[in-house]
Amino acid sequence: MAAYKLALCAATLVPSMCSGNASGTVIHEEPNGGKTTYQLGGTWKKVLAEGTLEVTVPSGSPAAEVSMDMRDAEGNLVRTLLVKFPANTSQEPLIVKASGKDPWVVQVPVDWDLTGLTYASPTGSVAATLTPGPVPRLMEMTPTGLVPTGFYTPELGYKHYLVEVPEWLHATGMHEVSAVVECLPAARRVDTIKVLETGVLSAASFAQKAFFPLFDGVIANGDFATYQDPFLVFDIELGGPPCEGPSGHTPRLSTPAGVSWALGTNGELEVLGLDPASPVAVMAGGVSYLDPGIPAPGFGCFINASPDATLTLGVTSAGSAQFLFAVPANPALYGAALYWQAVQVFPGTSMLTSNVIKTVFD
Repeated sequence: MAAYKLALCAATLVPSMCSGNASGTVIHEEPNGGKTTYQLGGTWKKVLAEGTLEVTVPSGSPAAEVSMDMRDAEGNLVRTLLVKFPANTSQEPLIVKASGKDPWVVQVPVDWDLTGLTYASPTGSVAATLTPGPVPRLMEMTPTGLVPTGFYTPELGYKHYLVEVPEWLHATGMHEVSAVVECLPAARRVDTIKVLETGVLSAASFAQKAFFPLFDGVIANGDFATYQDPFLVFDIELGGPPCEGPSGHTPRLSTPAGVSWALGTNGELEVLGLDPASPVAVMAGGVSYLDPGIPAPGFGCFINASPDATLTLGVTSAGSAQFLFAVPANPALYGAALYWQAVQVFPGTSMLTSNVIKTVFD
C-alpha cells in the first residue's frame, strides 16, 4: 500500500500555535497509471476568538477600513483587525457585515486535486464545502449588484480552493481534520500547501461574499507568494509505495494526541510498525528535508530527514518505540522547524525507514 508523508500544523486565531503532524495511506490507486487518492489527516488546535461588525454604507461612499475587535469566549480582547469595507456606487445604502470566522483559502499545486475535507470534533463531524477557483477578497456595491473587485493570486503553478464549514463547528476547540488529495503518478513529489485563515464580508440580500485575512499584514495585495506563515505552510510528500521490511513491516512515525512542541516543554514522537525481530532503531533529526533522499541499503528505502543528530531507540516486542525531546525554553527558537525520521537497522547494514515528521517549536 502506498503512503504519503505530511507535516501539519495550524495557527489559531490568537497567538497560541501548535506543532501537529500526521501521516496516512493511499486509499485508492487507479490501474494503468491512473490517479492515486491520498488520505491526509491530523489535529488542528483552534482557540475560539470571534468578531462581528455590521455597518450601513451610504450611497456614494468609497471603500474604507473599519476596526473590528476579536474576542475570546470570556469576552477578552484578543486583537483588533482592520477590515476593508466595500465602496457603494449604487443608489441605495448597503448593510455590510464582517464576521471573524475562519474559512480557509487553500493553495495546492495545479496537478494535485483537493477532493474532500472532513472535520471531527467532540460535538460531531462534518464535511467542509470546497469551492475551486478564484477566491474574492474585495467587493463593491454597484447599480447592478454586489461584484468582486479583487481576488487572491495563487503562485505560479498553484491553484486555490475556498474551504467553508458550518458556524457551530468554530466553537469546538480541537479539530481532527481529514483531507483527500488526488494526483497522477507523474505528480508524486514533495511540494507545498498553504492555508490562509480568513473572515467573511457579506451584504444583506446578496449571495456574493469576500474573504479577508484574519491577521493584518499577513498577505500583501492577496498575493500568496508573500505568504510564509511557518505554522500554516506545509511541506507534503505524496509518494508511491512505502518502504517495507523483509516481514512486511512499514514503520509509521507520529506525534501522540495532545503533545505540544511548545518552548520549554517535552516533545514526543512514537513509532509503530517496526519489525520486532530487529531491536535497534535510530531517530534521525535535522533542519532540512532531503529531496532526493539518501539511499539506504537493503530494502530500497531513503533517508529524507537530514541526520544532523541521531539517538538510539529501543524497539518493543510490539514493534513500537518512543522518542522524547526537551524543547529549549529559548524565545529565539520560536517558529523553528526540525525534521524527524525513524530508521531501523538490520544485520548486514540493511535499513528500514519511516515517514518524515516536521515539528515546529511554538
